[in-house]
Amino acid sequence: MAKPKKKPWLAGLLSLLLTGMGQIYNREYGKGIFIFILGLVCSTLMFTGYWIGSLLGFLIVIYAVYDAYTTAKRTVHQKPYKNAIWITAIIFIVIFMGYFWAGFWAGFYSTELPSTLIKDERMVLHSDEIYYYGGTYETPEETITYHYMIESSQPVNIYIVPSKSDYELLRLNEEFIHYPTCQGIQTLKYDRECTISSEGGIAIVNKNPVDAIFDIKVYVGS
Repeated sequence: MAKPKKKPWLAGLLSLLLTGMGQIYNREYGKGIFIFILGLVCSTLMFTGYWIGSLLGFLIVIYAVYDAYTTAKRTVHQKPYKNAIWITAIIFIVIFMGYFWAGFWAGFYSTELPSTLIKDERMVLHSDEIYYYGGTYETPEETITYHYMIESSQPVNIYIVPSKSDYELLRLNEEFIHYPTCQGIQTLKYDRECTISSEGGIAIVNKNPVDAIFDIKVYVGS
């Protein structure tokens, strides 16, 4: 019986499909596992918003494919680890089914409103003035989720309050209630999602000696 030979194109393809699997096909188990872990780290960085993850991930894939192909070509007469093909297929199926069912159940149980832009405006806020927006979206629910996006030319203080009465107390420099986790102090850019009372809103305070020009976008739902 003829001894099975390595296929360089298959080694490269496996590393392209699943980083490091081409090395495992070549029986370089330690290298393959190490490259696979590096790929996972880069994927995590990429999906959490770090652009460096995309760059490093791309370079790792290029290296893994090249290394797997050239190694297989150099050692073509050595026996490959054929189970690498099945392992790659199984992992792909597991990942696909995981994404499918996660998306299905998230959609099945979701009761959130679709995201809708309800305000998009540029405003000028004079020194020591307060801008308020809220309580205008009609809903039968006691709470509602808003997504606020604000960019200002000057640092501003942002408070999310449960009612217009609290805005009035803030305006009178009296004690008021607000949502601390949604607070922004001396901020130029604000991008946050907050679940608040349906009667609540956002108060933007300009404590600067000059005018603050800001753009505000408000989405309801998520």
